[in-house]
Order: sequence, then C-alpha cells, then structure tokens
Amino acid sequence: RLSWFAYAEKRREVEAGLALLGSGMELVRFSPQRDSRGAQWLVARDAESGTLWVAFRGTASLADVVHDLMAAPEQTGAGDAFHSGFLRAARAAAEELREVVEAELRVRPCERLALC
Repeated sequence: RLSWFAYAEKRREVEAGLALLGSGMELVRFSPQRDSRGAQWLVARDAESGTLWVAFRGTASLADVVHDLMAAPEQTGAGDAFHSGFLRAARAAAEELREVVEAELRVRPCERLALC
C-alpha cells in the first residue's frame, strides 16, 4: 500500500494517506517529479516496525507508458539489469535521497530500510 502514496501529487495527500494506515507512519520527505526524466519518491518511517521506507512512483501516465515501451534493460557496474528510464531517474535522485536517508538515520536509527 505504501508505494501507492508515491503517486500522490502533493505532500498533504501523502500525509493523509499515511494517517489512514494508522500504524504510526510518518512522512520524512516527499519529492514530487520535477520533470519528465526525474523520479517521484517518498521516505516514510514506520515507528511500530522500526522500518524506514523508500517508495518510488512508477508508470502513471500515457507519457510514462511511451517511455516504458522505448526503454531497454541497462546493465549496472554490479552486473544487474534495470529499466533504463527508471535507472536514469533513480540516479538523478540518488544524491538527494541518500542525504535524506542518512540524515534521518543519524537522528533516529531504524531496524530496517525497505525499498518499494
């Protein structure tokens, strides 16, 4: 369910959705998509399970579908293959996302880090 909130358009929509989960979910950061090449993502903390969640928005529009159809698998240095469009967007968000996660972990360490 958490990954669905990555499709929201505004921070307050994400916060309202997390409140509906009723399990101590707290939004740490919401980063809306800034352009057609960027990723939309959020970081949330689940106080009950001690998990810090990172969720990315996937395909949400006809333009996204067209990009998906034109994407080819891209190899990483580790030998893994990813959707080239997602990999490009994730790389563009990597520095900001790393800073957010590291700052949150310094303030409040967690038991698990989960990606969805």
